[in-house]
Amino acid sequence: MRDREELDEDLPKAIVDSNAKENPLTVAVIDIDDFKDVNERLGHPVGDKVLRVVADTVHGAVEGKGEVYRVGGGDEIFVLLPNSSRPEAEAVLERVRLSVAALNILGLGREITLSVGAAMFPAAGRDKDSLLKAADHAQRAATGC
Repeated sequence: MRDREELDEDLPKAIVDSNAKENPLTVAVIDIDDFKDVNERLGHPVGDKVLRVVADTVHGAVEGKGEVYRVGGGDEIFVLLPNSSRPEAEAVLERVRLSVAALNILGLGREITLSVGAAMFPAAGRDKDSLLKAADHAQRAATGC
């Protein structure tokens, strides 16, 4: 699992590579729905466990197709999917969603759902900041925020 510093290094390189080779690149932002409720209702130790299990599950679902980054307090997950067309990126992100939905974390008492937003280079932006902003905007739209 990679971190924010690595995302800030990797994304500009991926943009340059994608542009040079004219390959598609997707950036996705993943948020665990109602995660604040998990921490408040069950406590931070359970919340930390949920974060670890979800991050590991996302990593497993993406493996071989891209890179996964945990940023912030660990509750934000970013995914880079180089060389993935829109249908390929959608398939990977749907596999992520289904894998997480299938989790059964003892004591949680509910299904874990995700809100996912994605942005493709170059249509959604031509630099790191514009792509991240577009993916974040798409993720917020998915949650209804």
